[in-house]
Amino acid sequence: MGQVLRLSSLQNYEAKQKMKPLPNLSFRVLPELKGAIDNAAAADDRTVSSFVQKVLKDHLIENGFLSAVSLGSIKSDGPIARQSSVIPLTVVMQ
Repeated sequence: MGQVLRLSSLQNYEAKQKMKPLPNLSFRVLPELKGAIDNAAAADDRTVSSFVQKVLKDHLIENGFLSAVSLGSIKSDGPIARQSSVIPLTVVMQ
């Protein structure tokens, strides 16, 4: 009989993300723009990073610079870590 490990889908997602770090993007903005981004992110119950990524992604798709198909499993409503429920995953190791 093998050892049984239980991992949540969130833990599985985080483990995969640690293997493939995402690139960083930094830029300066006017204080008024930063305040507006902070407020919009909070109103959408997102982090600033998640909100900016969503806005940029939506804009790029809408204007033909990015294909929704090329994004694979990334969803417009935010990363999997934002989902309210965690589905357990059972792994049997032998």
